[in-house]
Amino acid sequence: MRPKDLPLPFDRSRQHILIRDGILFIPSYSTSKLDEQFVMPSWEELFPGSNPICCEVCSGNGDWVIDQAEKFSYKNWVAVERRFDRIRKIWSKRENRGLQNLFLVCGDAQTFLKDFVPKASFSEVHVNFPDPWPKPRHHKHRLFQTAFVDDLSKSMCARGILSVVTDHIEFLEASLIAIMKKFSPQQLQPYYEEIETNYGNSWFENLWRMKGKKIFRARFENDGI
Repeated sequence: MRPKDLPLPFDRSRQHILIRDGILFIPSYSTSKLDEQFVMPSWEELFPGSNPICCEVCSGNGDWVIDQAEKFSYKNWVAVERRFDRIRKIWSKRENRGLQNLFLVCGDAQTFLKDFVPKASFSEVHVNFPDPWPKPRHHKHRLFQTAFVDDLSKSMCARGILSVVTDHIEFLEASLIAIMKKFSPQQLQPYYEEIETNYGNSWFENLWRMKGKKIFRARFENDGI
């Protein structure tokens, strides 16, 4: 399967929430009455068995989550990515590898967590290389705001593990303020560590390492409060 084999399932002027081809589509804007009829299936309906569910936010082209789903087949995986062109690439890789334990979400991560995910769903959440929005006037767009962290905590099991990986140390240090309102750090101060070896087969990790950047990871435990 090639990415172009996955067509957008609706006309852009008539977007609505739906699941097709193992993908949940959450349009950024929709006034369709079909949304009122949509019912999110349970995890038991989406995945075979009752394995723990892990989620990656900011999945990009999907290289990391595809490898994780293949390597850790005893876990179920959810990949969340806003851009449809990237979802197509993840879908193509999933189909070509025959992975049954990976569900895709094309849409905004916070909307997905808030409106579609039952409480205490995820045993692990991985946030890999989110946009750091480095300019001060853009900081309001950063992922780890209070509302997002609240929704993230509710979506995770008590004592579930949150992992954040980035090349942007200022973004990570700023994000700690919001994250630690709901999560306990699993590392001593400064609450993160440099990853000197490959974290995974991530396109962004490979890119930043090629440019000589350092990669950092912070791990937290959900307080479940």
